Amino acid sequence: MDKKMLLFIVVIFIFEPLFKVKNSDGQWRTVIQSTEGIQRFRLNICSNPGESCTNGIEETGIMGFVSICKQLYTQMEITVLKDNNETENIYVQLPTACTCALKKTNIE
Repeated sequence: MDKKMLLFIVVIFIFEPLFKVKNSDGQWRTVIQSTEGIQRFRLNICSNPGESCTNGIEETGIMGFVSICKQLYTQMEITVLKDNNETENIYVQLPTACTCALKKTNIE
């Protein structure tokens, strides 16, 4: 019997101004927004990273693999406010894609 696997990746698309981001040290920084320039980024956020991509449909683990939803990130440059009310550009990792990858199962 030939079974077809139907894969689902639910992604939330956001194209809004950012107001806070975490820097490489894990500290929240305020993103500079002004009438002269609004910093907008297209974010794609997986609704279920680390879970199966099959949306509840049974996976058979064909050839020792199952699907897994994986969040992908891209490094972006953003202008933020420093503690002394000056601005600086920092690089942050933003969620920009969601993919369905294969994960090896423990079945031998």
